Amino acid sequence: MKRVKKVVKAVVPLAVIALLAYSSTASAAGSGFLVSNFFTGMKSEAKIIVPIGLLLIAAAGIFFAGWGILSAISTKKQQQPLTWQLFAIVGGALAVVVPVIVLGFAGSTTNGEGDAESQMSELGIKY
Repeated sequence: MKRVKKVVKAVVPLAVIALLAYSSTASAAGSGFLVSNFFTGMKSEAKIIVPIGLLLIAAAGIFFAGWGILSAISTKKQQQPLTWQLFAIVGGALAVVVPVIVLGFAGSTTNGEGDAESQMSELGIKY
């Protein structure tokens, strides 16, 4: 409880300073703050970030699946039971497949296009 009070005591002055700084710059700019202005250009940024993120997730999935397969082979050669290897193999495969499923779900909930292909082409992802 004491830790929460310390955090609140530190955050409140920073928030007040940030609001005061924003109010002076906003009045100098002559335009009001719009939440929609904050989100402009996010799609173009997502076109850059999403393919890299998906590639990193897929690379991690391939790495862990490969590591699990190699470890499973060496473990079975030593005639020992598999412990974590199956989880690494299945988790690695899911890391490659799940982002496509998530994009397909996002396409079906946002604009009625229930296919991941349209979402990927819209974000500029080549597969």
